[in-house]
Amino acid sequence: KTLAGNVLADARGMTIYSYVCGDDSADQLACDHPEDTQVYRLAMCGGGDPARCQEFWPYVQADDNETGENSAWRIVSIDPETGRFAAPEQAGALNVWSYRDRPVYTYGKDQKPGDVNGAGTGEWRGQRNGLKAIWLRDDYMRGTL
Repeated sequence: KTLAGNVLADARGMTIYSYVCGDDSADQLACDHPEDTQVYRLAMCGGGDPARCQEFWPYVQADDNETGENSAWRIVSIDPETGRFAAPEQAGALNVWSYRDRPVYTYGKDQKPGDVNGAGTGEWRGQRNGLKAIWLRDDYMRGTL
C-alpha cells in the first residue's frame, strides 16, 4: 500500500515499475520491448550509461528457484549492458522478471516498501518515455482490504 494506492511490489516489498516508450518519430511505434532500440531507455534512466541505469533503475532479478511461465509474467535473460535479450548462457546476463516480455524495475531512490518516488519519471510523467509504478485497480476489491 502506498499513499497514492496499491502497487505491485517485489519480494522485499519495493514498488515495481514498468518502462513505457513511444518512438519519437512520425510513426510513433512502441520502443519499450528488449528487441526494440534501447537508446531512449538508456538516455532516460542513466544519461546513456548502462551502469547508471542499473544504479537508479535496477531490474527485478529472479531468484534461482523462481519460475514464471504464463502469458503475462515470466523470467527472461537480459544483457544489462544493452538492455536486450541475452543469448543462452551469455556471461553477465541477468535473469529478471518481465511483464508481457518487458523487464520490470525497482527505483534506486525508493527507501522503503510503499515508496513510489519513481512513479511518472520521464517524458509526459512517464507516459511517453519513462517509468511508471504498476498500480492495482481496486474497483472490485472495495471493502476487502
